[in-house]
Amino acid sequence: MCQVFFCGIGVQHRCVAVRLTSAHPHGMSDIGDLIQSTEVYECFDGNAVEVEIMLDYLGTQHISPRHIYGEVSLSLCTQKSCPVGLTLRL
Repeated sequence: MCQVFFCGIGVQHRCVAVRLTSAHPHGMSDIGDLIQSTEVYECFDGNAVEVEIMLDYLGTQHISPRHIYGEVSLSLCTQKSCPVGLTLRL
């Protein structure tokens, strides 16, 4: 069993190294994946109107889930003093 830690987060069963900037959440490559994700709607307490506003904004700004993941990851690493060239194992 592989277990990798980065920025204090433990990730089990991940053994293939990928640069952080190339990584993305599984099953979240585009806006269509967000639309189909029940977790997105749960984050907004099932308020479909707010979800639609967010999805419209993301589409208009050409922001993908991969882009969001990259921004959040870099922000977390900056806060926790992780090296910028960090490799995440996926």
